Amino acid sequence: MFHRTIYIKYKQGVTQAEATELLRAFQSLPRQMEGLISVSVNLAETLYDASIDLCFATEQARRACDFSDACRDALARARELSEQMESRESVDDQGVAYDAYGAALPMKWHKFLIYFALWAGAILNGISGISTLFSCLGGEYAAVYDAYPALLGLDIFSSLCLIGISVFQFITRNALARLSRKAPQMVVWLYASTVILSVLQVVAVWLVSGVGLSYVMTPDMWLILIEGALMTWANQVYYRKRAAMFVN
Repeated sequence: MFHRTIYIKYKQGVTQAEATELLRAFQSLPRQMEGLISVSVNLAETLYDASIDLCFATEQARRACDFSDACRDALARARELSEQMESRESVDDQGVAYDAYGAALPMKWHKFLIYFALWAGAILNGISGISTLFSCLGGEYAAVYDAYPALLGLDIFSSLCLIGISVFQFITRNALARLSRKAPQMVVWLYASTVILSVLQVVAVWLVSGVGLSYVMTPDMWLILIEGALMTWANQVYYRKRAAMFVN
């Protein structure tokens, strides 16, 4: 949750009725502001007469408080009654996302990505890319490349792309782990890049070899394309709901 805590020391002469009216103005804010989950009041402060904690579901909601007429009116009234006023912002439960109603959103998929999937994918893609590159340069498929010379360039290009995707997976994993603002879009583009590379490979093989497209589009290739498209879409939806936690 995202908090803005306001500490108030009243001026001399402020009546109990005025103080109560002020606190009620803050306590009514959740009905007037989207994303403000709750307002709690603490009258047991030692240095101040009261503290008012505004609890927001997202960082965007906390920033929007500055532009809310109801919130600005309550703050203006607090300044009128205060001899001293201080505002502090804090975040609790870092690494936990909340919906607009303050309910915690599960983060199991995020943890699976940063602790296993992206590590494993980066290693496998790196091995595959390096292996393919050595096969191309080592003459293992010389007969095929003699018949279709353009395939050599295609395989080298594909292997370099796989190595690049492997590096990007490591970078994306680290960005997700440190809750970088760019991380959600990075993971979406990561999975989209696998789809784009597969499509380019299919089209290139079809044009270079002259075989039918139905021959190139094997069940395995269909599976790769469908899986990549679904992963791209699913991660877009998943991280859009959790965008508020990526603030670094």
